[in-house]
Amino acid sequence: MGKYYRISGLAEVARALITPDSIKIQNKLKSEYLKKLLATFIISQTNKLTLIPFSQF
Repeated sequence: MGKYYRISGLAEVARALITPDSIKIQNKLKSEYLKKLLATFIISQTNKLTLIPFSQF
């Protein structure tokens, strides 16, 4: 069993189903469907982040 999420504003934009081992995302704006292993999805999304060294603060 997984957790089901809806993302909406005036209309539904996306749906996501997160299970212990996978994630399924339906992007209604772009008519896209994504199905990945949860670990692979997390790694791909965290690689997009820009890390700022503490020395910059």
